[in-house]
Amino acid sequence: AQALSEKHGTAVDNYVFVSCMAVAPEARRRGVASALLDAASELAGEWRSDGGVGSAAGIIGLDVYQDNMVAIKVYEANGYTRATADPPWSWAYGQRPRI
Repeated sequence: AQALSEKHGTAVDNYVFVSCMAVAPEARRRGVASALLDAASELAGEWRSDGGVGSAAGIIGLDVYQDNMVAIKVYEANGYTRATADPPWSWAYGQRPRI
């Protein structure tokens, strides 16, 4: 949350988080991932208007492995930007670095 706070200049206590999004191989490259992200954004907007989750800053967070370039391209094409990343030494502890 600190990186999000610094980026948006506001305290971020609540935000929507997209976790483990996947698209079946036969449905890829048909706009399904973009539609799912749009639905998450729409839902976040509804929650914000009700003063619920995400009301503090209107942020949607997610994480992705740094080597998952296909997913990173999808997120960037849908307007997502990098706010933070795992430290570069995290691989030494058996972790697959995320951004």
